Amino acid sequence: MMNSQHLCFSTDCYKQIYKLLLSPMDDFLSKLTPADHLIVVPHGAMSLVSFGRLRDLKGTVLNEKFTVTTLPSLHALRHVCQS
Repeated sequence: MMNSQHLCFSTDCYKQIYKLLLSPMDDFLSKLTPADHLIVVPHGAMSLVSFGRLRDLKGTVLNEKFTVTTLPSLHALRHVCQS
């Protein structure tokens, strides 16, 4: 089911999306701590994915491991870094 904000995914879907998009970065992501911040700038339909709710290969929700922020554009990232 889809609404204007988010796609409604099952736990298995969140794991599959993680496996496809983020598992190649597992070495990097495994070094992040709760004090760290992952910033995602999705493109197109990927902006419908709630990246903080993705589950790693062990089933842990990313927002439980570190902060995940989704920005609408790289331009917005520049403004966040300046403040």
